[in-house]
Order: sequence, then structure tokens, then C-alpha cells
Amino acid sequence: MKNSNLNNRKELFETILQFFFIFLIVGFCFKLLLPFLMPTLWAVILAIAFYPFFNFLQRILKGRKTLAAVLITIAIIGLMLLPVIYFLNAATSNFLGWLYT
Repeated sequence: MKNSNLNNRKELFETILQFFFIFLIVGFCFKLLLPFLMPTLWAVILAIAFYPFFNFLQRILKGRKTLAAVLITIAIIGLMLLPVIYFLNAATSNFLGWLYT
């Protein structure tokens, strides 16, 4: 009876220890993947938002999915770069104006 009780406690301790290490590993994995969570979330949001436009463009292009995806990607990159170009243009013109006065 005493030996059986001791074995049960030993198995319980080993099980708890295994769960602890599993949670520790899962925690480290989550901490490692945490910086990628927000970009992934935004990618999902943008994919859902642009899906109707992708379907519309695919119908216009007679079912060519790759071409529709490439055109949407170029348009999104262009929309993202446009404010950056305006900002850099304004920043350099102000800097050059200050430099030559």
C-alpha cells in the first residue's frame, strides 16, 4: 500500500513537471512569435478588405489570378510609398532652403 502510494505521488510529480516544461516551451515560443503577431494580423485584415477588389479585377482580366494579384500588390505599394515620397520631398526642400539661406 505504501509503495503504491509512493508510486502515485512520483507519477503525479513527473506529470506536473512535464506540464511545467510544456508550458515553459509554449511560453518561449509565444514570446518569440509575438513581434510577428501585429504584421500578420494586418495582413489578414488587408487580405479580407481587398478580396472583393481582387474578384472584380479577376473578372475584368478574364480569370487571371496572378495578374490581378500583381496589379493589386503594385497599387498597394504605390499607395504606401506616395506619402513617403511627399514627406521626403518636403523634408529635403525645407532642409535645402535652410542650408542656402
